Amino acid sequence: GGAGRIKGPGRGEFRSSGVLMKYALNEDMVRDRGGHLDEKEDANSDEEQAGHIGHHCTDWCCLLLFFAAFVPVFWILQYSNDNGDMRRLYHGYDFLGQLCGVDANASNVTTGKFLYWCPLDNGGLDLQHPVCRDSCPTNDNGTWPCFRGAETRGQGNPDPDTDAGSFEQTVHYNFEHTQDYDSFVFAFRYCLPRNSTLQREVTSVIAENKMASWLMDLSGVLNAWLPLLLSGIIAFVLGYVYLFLIKTLAKCLVYSCLVILIIAPIVAGSYFIHITYNGGADGIPSTGDGRLDYAFGICLCLLGTAFFFLTCCFHHSIEVAIGCVEAACDCMFDTPTLLLEPFVALVVKLLAVGIMLVGFFWLLSTGEMTKVTYQQYVFQVPGVDFSGIFRSFTYTDEQLKMLAYYIFMVFWVAELFTALSQFVLAYAVQLWYFTPYHDGGKDAPCLPLLRGYRIGVSYHLGSLAFGALLVAVLRLVRVVLAYLVKQMKQEENPVGRCVAKCCLCLVTCFQRCVEFLNKNAYMDIAINSSSFCTAARRAFTIIIQEFAEMGVLNGATWIFQVAGFGAITAVGTYLTLIMVRTVPWFTDLDSDHYVHNPVAVTICAGLLCGLIAVAFMIVFDTVADTVLYCYAIEKKRRAKGELDPEDEFAPPSLHALIGS
Repeated sequence: GGAGRIKGPGRGEFRSSGVLMKYALNEDMVRDRGGHLDEKEDANSDEEQAGHIGHHCTDWCCLLLFFAAFVPVFWILQYSNDNGDMRRLYHGYDFLGQLCGVDANASNVTTGKFLYWCPLDNGGLDLQHPVCRDSCPTNDNGTWPCFRGAETRGQGNPDPDTDAGSFEQTVHYNFEHTQDYDSFVFAFRYCLPRNSTLQREVTSVIAENKMASWLMDLSGVLNAWLPLLLSGIIAFVLGYVYLFLIKTLAKCLVYSCLVILIIAPIVAGSYFIHITYNGGADGIPSTGDGRLDYAFGICLCLLGTAFFFLTCCFHHSIEVAIGCVEAACDCMFDTPTLLLEPFVALVVKLLAVGIMLVGFFWLLSTGEMTKVTYQQYVFQVPGVDFSGIFRSFTYTDEQLKMLAYYIFMVFWVAELFTALSQFVLAYAVQLWYFTPYHDGGKDAPCLPLLRGYRIGVSYHLGSLAFGALLVAVLRLVRVVLAYLVKQMKQEENPVGRCVAKCCLCLVTCFQRCVEFLNKNAYMDIAINSSSFCTAARRAFTIIIQEFAEMGVLNGATWIFQVAGFGAITAVGTYLTLIMVRTVPWFTDLDSDHYVHNPVAVTICAGLLCGLIAVAFMIVFDTVADTVLYCYAIEKKRRAKGELDPEDEFAPPSLHALIGS
């Protein structure tokens, strides 16, 4: 353990493991954090060793607001429970309009839960008259009563003295036992034939975009877990290889891109100036084309020259950006558990948002459902040629308001978990950054992700909810504007459509700015335990001060992210395709791991490799941005004398730039 003592007002020492850590607790720092010094963490924590005030609760009013916002959600869920039935959304219904497994038939017996399209005498399927049955047949040995026509009985006549009248009629439905066909359960509620010809009859009507066919192909992918597992391992290996290449060749790659940006315009401009004296690009003198070529060539040469001077003027910023990229790779190699965060965040977010979406679909089921029934065929409703699946819902004004509020809450919850993930990554990176170098290396913090989640949920959930609220509101506004654009397009209103598109563009740009500021604010909260507004103000100041460095870094990381995503996904997918087509385990018909559809498995492997590549790139981008933010904080603290000059936190390439 270590003992601490305060020396004078506002300055103290902390000694641990023979390393002296100085930190300042001046009045400005205390004021920025709301003065909550009584709630800080243990003095032996990494935060204190890095020169931070212990974390305390921030923006608790926003946290109360977030919890209070769920009171109407609970009321909506109770309303959905009383008036809705989710089975109305996904259960099939027979040609009489009875929901399979929900409604009762004429004998007051609940119908079977599976929808079944009966075979016709001509070898096709009766798509207009599906029936409900208890199970899907797996062979052609059994029979099932199917619709074979209807006749009207007891028809009355309307009053001949009036143009309109009413009458009664009884429709008698005829059923005959028809031989079954081999089928399987599709989408948990539908009997889909295994025969490819009959299958195409159904799927071509269900989805013109072949989505049903894709879902059926992907159903066999569940058995191909081994090649998918191997492709995931390949993607992880490729991710680390790519990070190693970035770490080793970052400076070379960045300066190579800059050289291309300088030389390419100058060479192209020189070419256009040269051809000016040879009749222009069309090779025909006196057409006026030469003057245009000359002007274009001058502009390109000026552009290349401008890139050259910008490179010279911002050389320091470029070096800082390169140092941040190299430091980000070092951090990810030192703390490989960072790569788990995108997957942890994805699982947690899907769980939370999934639970809320269940309530949303529950609320959707409260509307009045319109089904395609046999009676619509009798009266020849236009556009009706298929029964059993398609349905529509209508809602009252009160239900629409509940849907809008519930959608907003789904956005808020989703953005909250995004904010928490960004905070956790920033917290883990700042722990690594502010751990001093010893013998040329850092002692990686223990369980940084778990500690980040504990700190974020225990102390800063209110601040994260505040930032998430801003983004959720803007996202909801974007959804409304996008809907207006669609409506204006249908109504052929070009003026309204143009105005709505302009508003949508402005809101989207503003949302991107808010998201970028929020990301940096979460970094400040992780380092300084600030409230959201204080952190956002400080983050904005640092963005202005380090604008050039951030611009270069974001440009460099964007190039690295695009290249990394493409390389990892393409190479991983190609290796998987070679594997499933050449390895005997996957090509031998007698093998337990035989892959009957290599294309579908390869596509899934490509999606998996892409998901892993995105995880690598998200972490790389966030780590690089956080390293730059920590670098800016370290510069400030060293300028104020708040850090021991003997302690080196930044990697050597960055440490040499501090104070330069």
